[in-house]
Amino acid sequence: MPGYTRQIDVAAWTLVKYVADGSASAEWPETETLRKALLGYLAVRYSRAHTVDRETAVDDALVEFLAAVRDGRVRAEGSPGKYLRVIAQRKLSKQRESVRLPDDLVDQDDAIARLLEADASKRIIEDAMWRARIARRYAVVRVVAAWLDLAERNGERPSSEEVAEKIGSDPAAVRQALGRFRVFLERAAEDSR
Repeated sequence: MPGYTRQIDVAAWTLVKYVADGSASAEWPETETLRKALLGYLAVRYSRAHTVDRETAVDDALVEFLAAVRDGRVRAEGSPGKYLRVIAQRKLSKQRESVRLPDDLVDQDDAIARLLEADASKRIIEDAMWRARIARRYAVVRVVAAWLDLAERNGERPSSEEVAEKIGSDPAAVRQALGRFRVFLERAAEDSR
């Protein structure tokens, strides 16, 4: 963990300095360094958390951190790495507390399947996946890719349990990711009309 902590500290400090100079962007390589180091840090610190949960927490934490840096709420003289680690830990804790889905989302598998079967052309699905990638929802992209792969291979709707087994996660995290993808899919379908 000390190696990850150091990587996070250095990359966060460097990113804050570059943003202060006006030369950093979300596509800057340090952002990916931060993402990988945070994933490693959370994997060591919270080994019982599922991979999808950690990835989502890291993605959400980076979005919040970059917004705080751009707004000038984070300074290099402070401890930007520690601030980012705290955000990521808080995001993961919130996700772990909210694993129970509301009853109206329990049938999420069927809702996504209906959307995909009904009117989602290949172009709409690709657009929705692109939107999820742009929003840095990599866990969502991974879950949907596994869902689509299983559906194509087996010729039928995969269950959350099957997708979870394929990607090494739990069914609740898969349903949560599918629920997030549903928003991207609906937006893509709406924009294509």
